[in-house]
Amino acid sequence: MEMLKTLKSMDFFRVFSKEDMREIARFCQEYSQIKEWREDERIIQEAEQDFRVFFLLKGKVVVNKEGKTVAEFSRRGDLFGEMSALDRSARSASVEAGPDCQTLALDITLLGKFLPELFCKFKTEFQKIAVARLRQTTAAVEKRMKELEEINAALKKEIARRERAEKNLAQARSFVSLSLMAASIAHEMRQPLSAADVDLATVLEDLDGEPKQLVKGVKDNIKEALLVIRSMMKMFRGRKKVSAEVDLNEELEEVLHLIARKTKGVEIVRNFDEDVQTWTCANLSRVFVNIVDNALDALKNQGRLKLSTYAGADHLAVEIEDDGLGIAEDILPSIFNPECTTKKSGEGTGLGLWIAKQEMDWVGGKIIAESVEGLFTKFTIIIPRHTSEECGGCHREEEK
Repeated sequence: MEMLKTLKSMDFFRVFSKEDMREIARFCQEYSQIKEWREDERIIQEAEQDFRVFFLLKGKVVVNKEGKTVAEFSRRGDLFGEMSALDRSARSASVEAGPDCQTLALDITLLGKFLPELFCKFKTEFQKIAVARLRQTTAAVEKRMKELEEINAALKKEIARRERAEKNLAQARSFVSLSLMAASIAHEMRQPLSAADVDLATVLEDLDGEPKQLVKGVKDNIKEALLVIRSMMKMFRGRKKVSAEVDLNEELEEVLHLIARKTKGVEIVRNFDEDVQTWTCANLSRVFVNIVDNALDALKNQGRLKLSTYAGADHLAVEIEDDGLGIAEDILPSIFNPECTTKKSGEGTGLGLWIAKQEMDWVGGKIIAESVEGLFTKFTIIIPRHTSEECGGCHREEEK
């Protein structure tokens, strides 16, 4: 019997006994049909009042819903349309035939009427298939949701990164403007002060006694101001890749001189190593002044500031340590971020340490921060050691 042979070739019917299969085959022979379909011809139409289930025997079928393809069946014996047969409210999709499509349709209404006991078995198998498909769909949805969550997290991370980059760029631009303004002011102040220094040197030759001491005091103050201006111009010099030989001990002394007004009441301890010279294109004055200034703010005109330098074969190190307020443990990891500050509003911008780190990152150095709140804070600045020949590229750039 050809119909029985066809049914036996499909997985769905393997749960039925031989007697049941013969009953089903007789039913299909009388009430069902194997039909050939033309491509794109609709097998099930949306909202069709039709209670049939379809088995694919050949080719493929495509399930469309709201104009989108939601499923395809191409394996012999694939069951589709069962939900429309069991639940009218679930019928919302249309099924179209693919090329060389052949199907077997079972009328559920007649199956329940003529083979009520077998219909229950049919319904049980339909439900198993429906549950399996639901689980498969749920797993696919969960997988897609997880992928979307990962994509969303990555997008949030990228947005945050870009926001930080834009913020850093804006701050860098502000700092460049501030640097140019400071350098310009320092340059304008240096010229009249230098002239006054020369004039006072001439006047001193014709004075003696108390007037000479007064003028000498003024001349010393002018020299002090010129030194500050020179330090400022050096610290705020343009960020050109131009190297220079620096002595770490001299750089630290110059920084102390620059902010001498804040060192009153503070014990300055120097632990300077010898041979701490190197060629670098880093603006070390900019690095040191930001860290030392923060240390003095933490000391509040009392306590101890210790400055140490160390010479290594391939690097130099500077330690700046104070026994002031210290930094809270939860804040310490963020101190190099822009706008991170423990100072009161209007007293700090939060840019100092960020600028220092940017400067050291630029030349391959690093800054390490250690602190215990209420006890101490120590910054260790690691500076790559280079010779004049190793910085030759910087010289050539300067010559241009």
